[in-house]
Amino acid sequence: MAYPDVKRELALNFSRSKSFATVEMGHFHRMFTRIGRDPQEAERWVGQDLERALDAWDDLRGQLPLSAPARAALEAHLQSLTLVTQFRMHR
Repeated sequence: MAYPDVKRELALNFSRSKSFATVEMGHFHRMFTRIGRDPQEAERWVGQDLERALDAWDDLRGQLPLSAPARAALEAHLQSLTLVTQFRMHR
């Protein structure tokens, strides 16, 4: 792990959890509903951000000066994220 002393969690609770792995689209829907916004707006925003981030990773992963273990750790992290899995299933 590149930064073993860094906490691997969100700074604040999001839907009662600080775990990146448990964040899912439904959490954004509920948050937007609570603030009086259209939940579909949350899906568009989150989807656009995820698409940009994942596309950038796809484009750059072979060009970045990362060791094979570091690249594998990043891939494993992405695979562990519920939100990423949900997004890829609906892409």
